Amino acid sequence: MSLIINKVSSSSIQINYSFLDTDILFGYEVNATYKIDFSDVSYTNEQNILFEGIDALREVYQRKNIVARIGGDAFINARIVSQDFEESSLVGNSSCNIVLQESRRLDSLPGFNYNTQEFTSSIPSPQYVESFQETFSFSRNADSYSSSRNLSIKWKQDAGNQFLNNAKLFLREFYTKVRPNLGYQTDGISENARFNKNFRPLVTETIDLLNLSVSLQENVSTSLVESDYYSKRQTYSVNINEAGFTEKQYNVEIKALKEPLESQAETACKEVVNEIISENSSFGKPIEISKGLNKDGGIITLNISFSNDPSLNQSQTRTYNVSKTKRGYFFDYEISVEITADGKNQLEKVQNSKTYWTQQLSQYISIITSLFSEASNIFELSRSTTFESVTGKIIDNVVFSNDDSYDAPSGLLKLKFTNNLNDKVDRISVFVDIVDKKQKIQLTEGNLKSKGGGSYTMEAVAYKSKGLYYAYDILKNKTFSIGGGTTYITSDTITIDSEGATNRVISYDFI
Repeated sequence: MSLIINKVSSSSIQINYSFLDTDILFGYEVNATYKIDFSDVSYTNEQNILFEGIDALREVYQRKNIVARIGGDAFINARIVSQDFEESSLVGNSSCNIVLQESRRLDSLPGFNYNTQEFTSSIPSPQYVESFQETFSFSRNADSYSSSRNLSIKWKQDAGNQFLNNAKLFLREFYTKVRPNLGYQTDGISENARFNKNFRPLVTETIDLLNLSVSLQENVSTSLVESDYYSKRQTYSVNINEAGFTEKQYNVEIKALKEPLESQAETACKEVVNEIISENSSFGKPIEISKGLNKDGGIITLNISFSNDPSLNQSQTRTYNVSKTKRGYFFDYEISVEITADGKNQLEKVQNSKTYWTQQLSQYISIITSLFSEASNIFELSRSTTFESVTGKIIDNVVFSNDDSYDAPSGLLKLKFTNNLNDKVDRISVFVDIVDKKQKIQLTEGNLKSKGGGSYTMEAVAYKSKGLYYAYDILKNKTFSIGGGTTYITSDTITIDSEGATNRVISYDFI
């Protein structure tokens, strides 16, 4: 693959240094012009085929890279710029003007160290670079931000068929690792979105194998850049519902800006959720949190809702209604309570509701008293409790009364005594006065009294756990006394119903 020229009639060499922006030295160009006698020119190609004379010059002209020795000059990786064959009528006169160009690396120069130049030391074979251009741009619109970095680099020749490897090495080792520290103001967007943050861009790459050029464009599009790894676009709405409670809803788009996108987005989402909850502590806990994840794009759509409705935003809630009704001589107070609690699963919800319910049982009387101040001495009359295992809700209906018969001893729900008394009255006689012909009454001699009587009723209701005859045994052993005379029991009857309610009725006379 060497071109050998021995006969040189004339030669001239010009050296041009290649700079970028007047201070970055790429290398230098050797431009050589020769007038040669091509009669003994020889060229051997890759297949070791030997070409001589004009055939050798024609063959080598098709090559992009050649090794040549022309007279005393040697070229390692040259390019033939032009060949001009002179016409002559003289026999044996075979001359040609040939122009070669070779790009060479400058290893040393007074006051210059090639390897310390950040840019050129990172480009493989920088002397072969024909042109290089890099541009940057920023754009901001409200809460949206975008930036673009554009690269265009072109090589003069593909020395040793290393064009693609050289381009790959430059882009991987220098371009993607060295980021300009560009930003304009501390405004939450451009300052936090500097190029040197290494955000994950959308990359467009174009490679031209024929013209030995590479172009690359990196575009970053984000919302408000919150930190060095995610951006956020956030809106919220506030409204008053029909019940008069305030509702607030946040809509957030979180975009991961660095790899790995999915885990970065998840971490950012946790930060944003905690931040929003902290800012809305007056509402209590959120009533709803939902999110959707675009795993490949690293984008999370987050929705968080708040409400000051205590039935929605509390981990434990208690709602109640209290009513008062008259029952004969007594007043009844009914309280209806709904208990709910949250939990990680359905079983935990039910258990938490039961725990909270047992804590609230002792509060019922104080709730009634706060609404009806006269209900200072009331007793439990009846209770109905419903457990909803699906929702975890407990509904408790309890009736209290100021009837002290429900202030029963241990084991009894109710113990009541009632005495219906027909008292003794004075004995009289009726007669007709013969004087005025009118009917008159007269007390009997000695102010004798009539017979008295009545019935004494005992009512008892026992807990079912005490058995059917628990109340029966208590009433059976009860004694009573009327006082003020001799009492005669005329009947004593005890009845028990299927629910364990027991009645004892004692009829008596007394004189």
